Amino acid sequence: MRHLEGAYALIFKSRHYPNELIACKRGSPLLLGVKELTEESSKGSLFHDDKYPSQNGNPRELFLSSDANALVEHTRKVLVIEDGEVVHLKDGGVSILKFDGDKGKHGVLSRPASVQRALSVLEMEVEQINKGNYEHYMQKEIHEQPESLTTTMRGRLIRGGTCKAKTVLLGGLKDHLKTIRRSQRIVFIGCGTSYNAALAARPILEELSGK
Repeated sequence: MRHLEGAYALIFKSRHYPNELIACKRGSPLLLGVKELTEESSKGSLFHDDKYPSQNGNPRELFLSSDANALVEHTRKVLVIEDGEVVHLKDGGVSILKFDGDKGKHGVLSRPASVQRALSVLEMEVEQINKGNYEHYMQKEIHEQPESLTTTMRGRLIRGGTCKAKTVLLGGLKDHLKTIRRSQRIVFIGCGTSYNAALAARPILEELSGK
């Protein structure tokens, strides 16, 4: 992980280790969903090492996803994976280790620490991710644009004494404006309505930048 740059959420599967899977992330979201195939609740249980899944002997299903919408129809119990953490799944067991990337004495990387964190419960309904009366998700997203646009601008338009907006604040870009201004190329990546939004914004940015 210390050799990777940028944001990512990765899952690794090898034919040499057929019963194992590794996942890690930095910047991008990653959730571990846990579904107990019994009536007993595992809320508040701590993941700390490979022994946890066998404590009660109950069968379970495990899910990895970057979006809670993909998990809620299967389970509400999730663990939010944080940056620098590695998830190791093996034969139904789970272990999560934290790699900080810092080097100790003699330039040797410090040993990973075992993660101890309780499961949380998603507070959303399956109906919230359904298409409703729309034919497809893109149509639904298009009709949700007014609300989404309002939510996006909330906290990013700084108003003065009048009703007119005085300043636009983009917190995620503020610290990188110098680098962005020196850029020769900007790439938009999106799918669904995000892709269409990128197509709409492209000519505007080209006109403003003179590229």
